[in-house]
Amino acid sequence: MHQPALYSRSNALQRESVSRVLREWAGRLRWSREEQEAVLDVGCGPGDVTAQLLLPRLPSSVRVLVGHDVSEEMVRHAAAAHAALAPRLRFLCTDIAARDLPATPLGACAQQLQGFHKVFSFFTLNWVLDQR
Repeated sequence: MHQPALYSRSNALQRESVSRVLREWAGRLRWSREEQEAVLDVGCGPGDVTAQLLLPRLPSSVRVLVGHDVSEEMVRHAAAAHAALAPRLRFLCTDIAARDLPATPLGACAQQLQGFHKVFSFFTLNWVLDQR
């Protein structure tokens, strides 16, 4: 789906599932006390789940949360809708299944941040045909 406003209005089931998963599992993650970590959310769509559910569950020591999606429309919507949370929250458009992922904007971001310490993905990987 490439209609961010429509998806944001109709993703109640996904939001509830993500809320439940984060309530149960987020507290079990180990976070560095010395290093500011970088976190990736693969398949962020319109960014509402990333900004409203995931970001508040992250410790304040997290330097940046990068929302990623294959849809340019979704990423544009997410960046505009959640601009007030920048620079701690940013959004990138890349195909996670790209053959040369290091050469994509996501690869460049990962290199700049010296990698991602945690990676989240909700309701996305089933859409990736080539999961190598």
